[in-house]
Amino acid sequence: MDIYWIWFFIGLFVSLGCIVSSVKKYSLNSFVDPVFFSSLLFIFTFYLPMYFLPSTYSWYEFSEKSMFIVLVANICVTAGHIIGNYIPREKIHNNSHKKRKVRFFRIPPDSIVIFIWCVGVLVYMAAYIIKGIPVLSANIDVERQLFMSGAGFILQPAQICINFAFFVFLIQRRYWLATVFGVVGLLIIILSGWRGNVLLMGVGVLMILSLQSIMKKKVVIYALGSVLLVAFSGIYRAYLSEKSIYGLTLEGPASILESSVLYVVLRLGIHADTFNMVVKHFDGFFMNGEAMLMDVAGIFGGGETTVVYYLKDLFGRWEGGGGLPPTMFGAFFMDFGLFGVAVLSMISAFFYSVLIRFFRLKIEANNFYYLFVSALGYAWLMAFLGTFFKYFFSVMLFHFFGYVAISFFILLLNNKIKSA
Repeated sequence: MDIYWIWFFIGLFVSLGCIVSSVKKYSLNSFVDPVFFSSLLFIFTFYLPMYFLPSTYSWYEFSEKSMFIVLVANICVTAGHIIGNYIPREKIHNNSHKKRKVRFFRIPPDSIVIFIWCVGVLVYMAAYIIKGIPVLSANIDVERQLFMSGAGFILQPAQICINFAFFVFLIQRRYWLATVFGVVGLLIIILSGWRGNVLLMGVGVLMILSLQSIMKKKVVIYALGSVLLVAFSGIYRAYLSEKSIYGLTLEGPASILESSVLYVVLRLGIHADTFNMVVKHFDGFFMNGEAMLMDVAGIFGGGETTVVYYLKDLFGRWEGGGGLPPTMFGAFFMDFGLFGVAVLSMISAFFYSVLIRFFRLKIEANNFYYLFVSALGYAWLMAFLGTFFKYFFSVMLFHFFGYVAISFFILLLNNKIKSA
């Protein structure tokens, strides 16, 4: 047997073993468990594309070294999560906050929640009036890039405002209100041509319901259905413009389902393929921290300064989002090789696990912290697909400052803080 398949089956066994262990412990409410969630991401982001794509598309060819690095990352991430999970509770969080009568972070009244939602919607509508609506243009990808350039810094907080109502009503288990404000807000954001908000909301739902221990099989089915619906919309959009994505067709119900599933695998395969190219190109010629510094500098700067655009220019290719994300582990490899993948993967996973535990303990006294856990889950997903510093830190920073701003605004309205 080729060594490639040995690494593949060992890695798959590790991930499946972690998933089975977590499900036995938490049942369906496992998504908030870092070991479970990361194992699931390894399967979908790496093992699934690396197994299916070479047999279906001849241009996909993953190296033995790539699969071995994925296996090392998988083991080190799992180890980092386990270590983070066993830090004593007292060292992570002091429960004295339970005694406080006034909290800075708190769920606001419905009127304020809806007002915040309206503010986010109005910002998006104003952007459409000024810059146009990308989905109505002939070339959506180009128009989306033009739309986001210069406006991204404003639209990300607006997106947080729009999603805020959805998550607050979900936390309160008022599902009809969550659905109404979530669907309308989602449709408004999708007009920009960016469908990533579906992932954010989907991961948020899984995290919040897992924390509330009310995850149902139908929720998982709905989540998978939403992913396939987004995939179908991408294929159908290309079909309307008389283009074909990877030769996928829409000829009958069976063909629609098959094409939608394959499209998801192919989209994830873009990230695995970029990781594979990075391993081949940077093997022995590492950047010694330069890629990491590019990523950090790009958090508040333009996207063009980050690793994803550096690789786009290097390989002369681009992914629909505007760059060429190497995945978190590809970025680690670019800087420090296999050693960097092992050490930085373990540190990153440890950091994520500690944050998850910290906010889970906060939730015992204050429901507002559900929002941070949902943002953490989404940030971790984006790190897997992109890079750690740009995608994990930028997502968390924007959400943290967004929630601080919302809470400060609520306190002002309630006369808790008086302006000078």
